[in-house]
Amino acid sequence: MDINVTTVSATTPVLNNITFNSENVAWLVIGILIVATNLFVLLIILFNRRLHDPSNIILCSMLVSGCAITVFYILPGRVFTKWRLATVFLCSTMPSFAFASLTCYNLHICAIYIIKAVPFVASFRYRKLTSIRYTAYLLLLLWSIPYVASFTPLFTYRLYSSQACVYINHSRTAIQNDQIFQFIFFVALIFIPITAAIVLYVIAYIAIKNLPPWRPSIETTLKLRRTFYKMKYSLLVRQIIFMLGLCAICWLPFFVMFIILQFRFYPPERMIYSILRYLALSHPIINPILFAYFTRSIHDAIKYNLCINTSDKKIYPILKFQL
Repeated sequence: MDINVTTVSATTPVLNNITFNSENVAWLVIGILIVATNLFVLLIILFNRRLHDPSNIILCSMLVSGCAITVFYILPGRVFTKWRLATVFLCSTMPSFAFASLTCYNLHICAIYIIKAVPFVASFRYRKLTSIRYTAYLLLLLWSIPYVASFTPLFTYRLYSSQACVYINHSRTAIQNDQIFQFIFFVALIFIPITAAIVLYVIAYIAIKNLPPWRPSIETTLKLRRTFYKMKYSLLVRQIIFMLGLCAICWLPFFVMFIILQFRFYPPERMIYSILRYLALSHPIINPILFAYFTRSIHDAIKYNLCINTSDKKIYPILKFQL
């Protein structure tokens, strides 16, 4: 998300000659893979009516936000890098769109995992929180918060102007305001949600493991319920902790490096920064695959549509408790 801006005016002509180097091609491949994996899982959900339930609405929204990373960040910021210099609007708004698309995607991931944790800590609230009404409220927050917050600089200390790119201003005050804004922005919308989700599942896993042992005096129904709880939810929590850990490994080093760069006057090794950025943007490629693999209903739907290991087209089951 590094920003290299030259003077751009409202009369700057659109660039006709667009050249590609190896880095542009690599980012183009990453962008295509992000769209391909997210769009594939999204279409599987949309074209299978049995998957049309409130629990998958936020998942579909996350897949759309994954595609938005390619549209708002990779294509204008990493592939067609001259686009952002072609007009004042792109030059001024591209950083905000990049921040918004990345944080919106991460907020969706944290929201999905936190909702999945509700049955472990307050099962009586799970049905209410997954209703259509509360899901709509949550989606409104997941999309509005990152996009409104990302455009805050254009309405405050870097006022948008149709005459020149707002990032031409390299004054010390503007740079300090950028540092403060980006630090608060990423800590509030990236680090805190991911850390909260990881801590929540570690607590849930410990609680499940520490359930009291069975005794002959315990009623049969309670024993069966606890057996199912320990075997089913223990595996489920381990899977989610694995996916959350992978998310943290991919994204956090990149965001930490980006925040550190705001308070340093010399850049790190370009190779290190590029590796961390490639690692971060590999997660939107892997994440839909993991969701499709660990979510039984989607996994079976893919096998059903691709006719894998099915002698005849049977109706695949939808598990009540799933990832």
